[in-house]
Amino acid sequence: MAQEFGIARETVRKMLRYSVPPGYRRERPVKRPKLGPWIGVINAILEEDKNNPVKQRHTAKRIFDRLRQEYAYTGGYTIVKDYVRLQGARTREMFVPLTHAPGKAQADFGEAW
Repeated sequence: MAQEFGIARETVRKMLRYSVPPGYRRERPVKRPKLGPWIGVINAILEEDKNNPVKQRHTAKRIFDRLRQEYAYTGGYTIVKDYVRLQGARTREMFVPLTHAPGKAQADFGEAW
């Protein structure tokens, strides 16, 4: 197959091993040497924002501006933005829809008035 399609043999092995491609897997966590010392500050700002109304919470840009003004942060905006987005995704509540295949059902024997 590798010769016929012009792809590497290792790629063919992976295709045979997985029915669905596994995707990219990071071996080690991302290193953020410039952001590292300020992660605690960012987390404190985000934690403080949980008590504020949605319209009054900090955006990634505002957090970046505060880091530069108050803490002499020398890194870039993109790394701050990516970190804030990642933290927001971790704290967001997720729901899985409850669906059943035809012929399979779930029953609740509770009472309703």
